[in-house]
Amino acid sequence: MNENQSLYDVAREVTDDVLGEGTYAKVNEGNHNPGVQAAIKRGEGGPKPWQPMTKGTVNPALKAAHEAAGIPEDDSIEAWGNDLYQVVARNIELDTGEVMTHLSIKRHDRRTIRRWRHLQQIKNEICGPLREAVEIFPSERRLVDGANEQHLWVLPEGVELPFGFPQGLVTNDEDVAEFNAGREAGRHKGRQDEWQPGLTTGRNEHTRYMSDEQREALRRIGS
Repeated sequence: MNENQSLYDVAREVTDDVLGEGTYAKVNEGNHNPGVQAAIKRGEGGPKPWQPMTKGTVNPALKAAHEAAGIPEDDSIEAWGNDLYQVVARNIELDTGEVMTHLSIKRHDRRTIRRWRHLQQIKNEICGPLREAVEIFPSERRLVDGANEQHLWVLPEGVELPFGFPQGLVTNDEDVAEFNAGREAGRHKGRQDEWQPGLTTGRNEHTRYMSDEQREALRRIGS
């Protein structure tokens, strides 16, 4: 929490972060507490635009931390960040000679990361939109859990995972609005977050949007 935030602002940010933008305002419609209403008003502008990642300077203490964790010394380490996140990128040369990239991602305020699109955007900006990545849920013997931090393992260029959906399927802004309207009308329980301004994941030249047939199927779900 910064000096300009109240506890009500923090509550609004956490609620909207976990349950979707505007949730805090909806659940507090009948709450006339001045602090609550002020926090709602400050959040009426919607989510802040996504700020692109920029390369920074690697913290000298990182080397000691890596040594303590048994991570080999590597000159390829880079530091990236924006107003929300800080990222350490480390290249790993495989036996094949190809390069995998490990992304260690944390928020500046060290709260839990809950937005999948943010992780996808970070992967795209640092490693490229056509490289695939995985997040590992390891055996308990290899479990590392010491901080609110996410780890992505980005595969070498041109390598695709042998599992996952065979092709892309993304909704446009009109599809999202219509789908969410169906929920508000009580026709279904589905929900999809609107795209945050500035995000390019799902909104670029590689995006495969729904076909008219797929869009009609989505409408039937909401009818």
